[in-house]
Amino acid sequence: MRNLNNQKISTVLIGVGFSPNLKNNIFEAMRMADFFDSKLIIVHVGEKTATQEEKIKPLISKFLM
Repeated sequence: MRNLNNQKISTVLIGVGFSPNLKNNIFEAMRMADFFDSKLIIVHVGEKTATQEEKIKPLISKFLM
């Protein structure tokens, strides 16, 4: 564990499912990315729909401010 202090976390990856925990999961990942000064990658496996995209946009827009 001592070597971990010398390494920078450059990317935080979160897998997203459209569950009741979506908002909390995204906010926690954004908080971690901000804390580590890292980029955030959000991955959703499944069919992309306009409804799902519209549900995520307001959540991530708060992080981009």
